[in-house]
This record gives sequence, C-alpha cells and structure tokens, in this order.
Amino acid sequence: MPTAHNTTSTRSDAPTNSRVAPERLLRALARKSPFRVGESPYARNMSNRYGVTIPGLVLAGGTGFYLGIQPFGYIGLLVTPFTDPAGLLALPGAVLFGALIGCGVAYLSRNRIKPNLAHRYRHGAILGAVTLPGYLFIGHFPGAEEGGTASQWAFGIAFCCGIAATIVYYQRRKRATLAPRARRLAQQQADQPTATR
Repeated sequence: MPTAHNTTSTRSDAPTNSRVAPERLLRALARKSPFRVGESPYARNMSNRYGVTIPGLVLAGGTGFYLGIQPFGYIGLLVTPFTDPAGLLALPGAVLFGALIGCGVAYLSRNRIKPNLAHRYRHGAILGAVTLPGYLFIGHFPGAEEGGTASQWAFGIAFCCGIAATIVYYQRRKRATLAPRARRLAQQQADQPTATR
C-alpha cells in the first residue's frame, strides 16, 4: 500500500507580518488622518493636525514684518528729497519692479490664496508697486544708519507685526480645520436619533 508523503513547502508566496518593511508600516501610520477622513497632510508637508506648516508660519511672519515696516519706509521716502535728493532716482525702478514682483506673487499663489479673486494680477501689481518703495527706502529713515532709538523702535514694531501675523495665521488655520469637524460631528449627532428610531 503506497504511503502518501506529507510534504510541506518551506516557501510561501503569501506575505507575512514579519516581512513587512518597518518603513512602510511607519509611512502608513503617518498617512493616517487623526480625524479618520482620509490621508493626513502631516505626511506630505510636515504640518500639524491643524494644517499649519513651517513655511506657512515663516511666510506669515515675513509678510507681517514687510507690511509693518511700510510706514517707516514711507517716512524715509518723504525725507529723501531733503537728505539725499539723488536717492529719488530709484523710485520709478522700485515701483516698476514692485509691480512685476506683485504679478509674480499673484501667479504663484493663484491656487492657494483666493483662487477666484477677480482682477488678481492687477491687484498684485498695485500692491507690489505701492509696498516695495516703502520697503526699499527704509534706509533713508532718520537715524537708520546710526542705529538710533527711532530706527530701533521701527524695527521693533515691524517685528511685533510679524509675530502678530504668525499668530493670526495659526488661528485662522486652526478655525478652518476645526470648523468642518464640528459640522460633521453636529450632523452625526442630528442623524443619530433618526437612525435609532
């Protein structure tokens, strides 16, 4: 009577848990959304759970500093005819270059900052043409070269504007992230009694 030999294969085509690469497991856990609604942005752009990114914080702080320095730059522009009249020759170039930069910023931010904004490039050109001279003429502010008290106050106020812009950016991103979650939870609570009936 022939006997059947029970041969077991030592090779298995099915993947086992021990063969899963630790990097893939960690990557899958990193992509898991904290709200369980899809892939989390944390794995893609190193943001926290509110969608706040380090580049966004830096950009917000830089924008706040840039806008906060404008009044002092325009003061320097107003005193330039009395202190250095030849410096006014740079004003037309600053206006033109600011308009070009404004158009470039409007183009690069077309998908992230108010995508449906009408006359986007016109607004960007006007904003750049108005603000860049105020930034470039900060060197003509009284006492800027000597590092006097007035210039220290000017840079201190601009620095505080940068911090305030960073805080505003964080709070706006936080509200924009938590608002859909609150609406989703409210909808679930409203549908729960209906589902139990």
